[in-house]
Amino acid sequence: MTKKRFSFNNGAISGSLAVPKEGGVFVVVPGRKPEEARSAITFHTNVDIAFSTFSAGNMRFGLSDPRDKKNDRSVVLGNRRRLFRELGFDGSRVAWMATRMAGMVHCVVSKDLGSGRLSHEDGVPCDAIFSDIPGSVVGLLPADCAPVMVFHKSALWGIVHAGRPNAHVVIENSIEWLVRQGIKLENVTAILGPTIRPLTYFFPNGKEAYIAEQLHDESWKQFITAESGGHRVDLPGYVRSLLLAGGILPGHFVDLGLDTADGFFSNALKNKRGIDGRHASLIGQM
Repeated sequence: MTKKRFSFNNGAISGSLAVPKEGGVFVVVPGRKPEEARSAITFHTNVDIAFSTFSAGNMRFGLSDPRDKKNDRSVVLGNRRRLFRELGFDGSRVAWMATRMAGMVHCVVSKDLGSGRLSHEDGVPCDAIFSDIPGSVVGLLPADCAPVMVFHKSALWGIVHAGRPNAHVVIENSIEWLVRQGIKLENVTAILGPTIRPLTYFFPNGKEAYIAEQLHDESWKQFITAESGGHRVDLPGYVRSLLLAGGILPGHFVDLGLDTADGFFSNALKNKRGIDGRHASLIGQM
């Protein structure tokens, strides 16, 4: 992959985002803190984060992408092989999540590696997955929900799958799990990957039932805007607020600003596009 890099720097976090030559995959490389950073933390340089894009094809079994004339398992396997080849690692080391839109947290064990390789249902059933196994990678297949990519300087990494219905419980459970492992939250970094943005996340009048729970939840109040035609939802803002309220330091959170409506699969746009699919979000030692 030809890497055109640009840096991001937010407090103690520095790193680079490799922009794909033809839209295949974004790779985030967390780097060491810049000299001027106030924090004494030095972050991992051997944990990579990657997101496949719309042009890389659907990465989840059981969904139909009309661009793939066969619409079968071999197409997804081929898309994944190309992705792994571009990233330069063995896909059998990935533990894929089989999301439940709930609050289950799982820590990978050796038998989980390769889970979800041939079937989505065979993935690890959870909405937050962490690993400390050297050489392992964890993966999520979202389309609009927020992939929160988490890593800790003592060699732990993971993904929190935060959607509108489950963001509060899964982020709360994930932070509680980290604390139970003896991890100090001031040493944790959270990076927000491709997520649906308010410009697209809109519920027209008559569709209030879909967000009834959030409309009556005080924690959502500042992240749902009433307009003449309906309600606009700010999922990235809500996720950020939960992470900071849970103890993640403001300087240790980065929103990459990637929008699922721009270059990624989007469930909200599948009818307009006529294409259903999922992109891959990956973190680990690739």
